[in-house]
Amino acid sequence: MIRSAPNGDFFVAESYAGRIKVFRGITARGGPEYISVFATGLRRLFGIAFYPPGEHKQWLYVANTDSVVRFPYQNGDLTTHAPAITVIDKLPAGAGHWTRDIAFSLDGTRMFVSVGSRSNVGDPRLFPIEDHRANILDYTVDGSSSS
Repeated sequence: MIRSAPNGDFFVAESYAGRIKVFRGITARGGPEYISVFATGLRRLFGIAFYPPGEHKQWLYVANTDSVVRFPYQNGDLTTHAPAITVIDKLPAGAGHWTRDIAFSLDGTRMFVSVGSRSNVGDPRLFPIEDHRANILDYTVDGSSSS
């Protein structure tokens, strides 16, 4: 996943490496002028979202395969200056579609996390293990409640 920061930096989720890289600027040869590792130690991350809506972002949210964390963010940060803060400590995980994406409502009051299915078939015997899977989960921004 690639997300653009407010200042034009590109934040790239390296899912298997468990890190986020930041790419800034473009050289005359078309490569990035600067590459930095923003954060490491993540678990099969995929989704990246800046919060709150508007020009003044304060957080970078990251959807791991089994949780959602956030890092303090100020426009232009190339690396995090604090450890991850867990927002949602348990998402449905395990076998199947492991990527999780994250987005916020336009008014910034709700957080949506997509969770893929465990399987690709509609087998009724699998429905118990599909609980909260193949779904978009709806949370408050701090992860304290869902609907």
